[in-house]
Amino acid sequence: MSRTADAISLRLVEQYNFTHNGEWLNGGTCPRCSRNEAYARAEKPYVIFCSRSNKCGETTRARELFPDLFENYNKRYKPSRSNLTATADAYLSIERGFDPATIKG
Repeated sequence: MSRTADAISLRLVEQYNFTHNGEWLNGGTCPRCSRNEAYARAEKPYVIFCSRSNKCGETTRARELFPDLFENYNKRYKPSRSNLTATADAYLSIERGFDPATIKG
């Protein structure tokens, strides 16, 4: 799991009362209807769903809830002499789920 996914999971547990249940985070408070029926995949919690499909059915992106986790890659992952493409590598792997090693060189 990426650092961003870990941070999202932690915030969902702390701020929205989600619980880990195997492959899922569930029982969380829906950001829209405030019912404790929201869920997300534990491995990739980038999208939060409300299970009340007829009443709410909200689909919320983690980027909307926690924008600070997705901003400032250039400040959080600074290039160094050993890795000049650290910022781009972080963006590709964390944000897009792409392995930058496949395009190195």
